[in-house]
Amino acid sequence: MKISVIVPVYKVEKYLEQCIKSILNQSYQNLEIILINDGSPDQCGEICDEFSRMDERIKVIHKENGGLSDARNAGLDIASGDYIGFVDSDDWINKNMYDILINTAIKEGSDIVECKFMNVYDREDTFNKEDTGIIKTFSNVESLKNHFNSKYFYRCVWSKIYKKDLFKDLRFPQNRLAEDLFLTHELFFKAKKVSHINYTGYYYFIRPDSIMGKNDQKLTFDTLEGMMEQHKFICEKVPELKKYVDKLYFNCLLKCIAFIEKNKKNRIAKRYKNIVVSELNRDDIEVEGISSLAFMFYKISPSFFANTIELLRMRSR
Repeated sequence: MKISVIVPVYKVEKYLEQCIKSILNQSYQNLEIILINDGSPDQCGEICDEFSRMDERIKVIHKENGGLSDARNAGLDIASGDYIGFVDSDDWINKNMYDILINTAIKEGSDIVECKFMNVYDREDTFNKEDTGIIKTFSNVESLKNHFNSKYFYRCVWSKIYKKDLFKDLRFPQNRLAEDLFLTHELFFKAKKVSHINYTGYYYFIRPDSIMGKNDQKLTFDTLEGMMEQHKFICEKVPELKKYVDKLYFNCLLKCIAFIEKNKKNRIAKRYKNIVVSELNRDDIEVEGISSLAFMFYKISPSFFANTIELLRMRSR
């Protein structure tokens, strides 16, 4: 079984070598490594080419900058593996990750296999003592339920392998942050079996200049759009899970209305306000507990509600 590993590359020359080496040094060697230089203005393109001369498994695509989704899609278009994996170019992976993932896929007959990941702030930090290696395998509906309950199956596409056929009619949305959100539920729905391994194989590097940390407005409303699509999809395709996705969707709406109230003069925020308020007032969304109380709080005092949410958000950082 060959795994195609897709690595979008943009402005990461300080981190790229460690990332590529961690893939080249995998104990599982049947890899196709696709490096997509997404118009990076630094030396990333040259680094990619240098590595491709060292190892014939590496393919390099040089393209104009189109963003993370566009780069991943370019990799998907040429991938020839039986399974697809993704690694972000400022992250790195444990040397046994793909070995463990592919062997689990074969053993369990799974279309998607996920391992744990660890947020790291130090590029030497790769230790996690909680791993047991226990495998849990679920049907597509069970995996979606666990995903919505945040028990297993985080929405990120890295730390997983996917059977290539799952992407036959699917691609990442263009010009979006939280792009994985638009795709994860559809990939899980198409899968027959999904497995989770209690093993930490992926190291997600937290850096202040990442694209996820720069634009609160775009992230807020891209997340909203993704949640709207996800909610509609689940209500139509897997209605037995509606109550689980209702909760996530409503909490997303509350965060959006808090952002809108804090940015009342913003043109884009104004455009979204009527949409968000209308969705919050829908009768067919099941809401209870803290979320219901939070919405009542908003209706009494929108500005105080927004200030409270902002304070809680800042404390959680």
